[in-house]
Amino acid sequence: MSPYVGKQKLYNNHLNLEYFAATLWKTQIKWAFDRKEIAIMKFNKTLITRFQKEMHFHHVVAEGTNEEIGYQLGCLAKNNHNIDKSINADSAMVASQYGYLKLYYPEHYERMSGFAKAYGKDLFDDNYDFSFFGNVPNGTACSAVYYPPATTSTGHGYISRNLDFSIPKNLKLPSFPFKHTYLVEMYPQSSYPSISLFCFEVFGLALEGINSEGLAVIHLADADTRIDHEELATDQTRNGFNEFLPIQYLLDRCSTAIEAIEALKKLEHYHRAIPVHLLIADKQGNSYVFEYSSDGSQKVYIRGNVTTPLKITNFQLNRLSDAAMTRKMESRSAENGLDRYHTLENKLDSIQIPFTEKVIQETNAAAYVHADNDNELERTLFHSIYDTSSCSVKICHMPTTQQSMRHYFECSLNREKFENC
Repeated sequence: MSPYVGKQKLYNNHLNLEYFAATLWKTQIKWAFDRKEIAIMKFNKTLITRFQKEMHFHHVVAEGTNEEIGYQLGCLAKNNHNIDKSINADSAMVASQYGYLKLYYPEHYERMSGFAKAYGKDLFDDNYDFSFFGNVPNGTACSAVYYPPATTSTGHGYISRNLDFSIPKNLKLPSFPFKHTYLVEMYPQSSYPSISLFCFEVFGLALEGINSEGLAVIHLADADTRIDHEELATDQTRNGFNEFLPIQYLLDRCSTAIEAIEALKKLEHYHRAIPVHLLIADKQGNSYVFEYSSDGSQKVYIRGNVTTPLKITNFQLNRLSDAAMTRKMESRSAENGLDRYHTLENKLDSIQIPFTEKVIQETNAAAYVHADNDNELERTLFHSIYDTSSCSVKICHMPTTQQSMRHYFECSLNREKFENC
């Protein structure tokens, strides 16, 4: 019996990519932590590839205290995904990290407590690490553009983002983490409500998202740091914020990009497996990229222009000001995304402002990754468009270069819900 029955709410809309809008029905599923009517939608068979049959996109709405929300996530992780949080690691270091998070990110610490309870544990049990909610994966490769309000036909600001990953020819292999991906609407009682893309096989933390104040934050892999500074990966928990935890932290706490940058300056950071940089934007048109210097030793904050789109892929933008570094990046442009950056740049330069939503879609489509080889398919898995003015997102799972074949799932924060939080 759940310790939170009657207190928290979780709604789970399962979008299985086998049929589209042909059938919509409702069923009762008895969750251990709650009982809710589950709407199941399936996508059109004509869109299916052999990969899509085994890939699932879920929409979850979670409400309650942070501890209750952590419990809900823990039940999903344990019961639906068999996430194992036991570790063979330095339990003293994990305990020290718990103390750091309790001090600097109590909202997450409360979710950790609820998550542990879903496993029948508490945070003081040795040999468990509940500081993040999933497994540690290999890296992603992504492309994104931020369009300030002054550059768009609607006067809204948008982040248009591709999330790319290698799909193995054999999807039964455990190396592919995106078999199940969640869009999580979260309405905590003591933080800003948010929508985030979430995967239990990728740390079980937000990968990108937007909050009720119109602040959007996304991650992109930092290939330059991964290639040049392999020694910086810790391969285990340390004191501070791992590569993905800052995303939900900023969504929970900050209303503007400037607030987000000031918050990041006060935190300790480390990367456990995947060095990343962050694109941060708000509804006022302010934007920043947060990354590290080329030697990996210092934080760097690059401010965007309110009248120009801000492009980002998988190389460090701060290296563009150094000619020698730029030549080095050009020698591995396919690996660090410099080729995709130039594709976006050329596409944007060929279009006259203001940018329409169709143009925004097609610009990212020009940088979709669809490369086949003997062992795997390099693929753009998601195309997301975050609207910072309406605090909403449109997501296309497995997008194609044909616009008529793309189907976007739209989600916006419920104003009545978050005004009552």
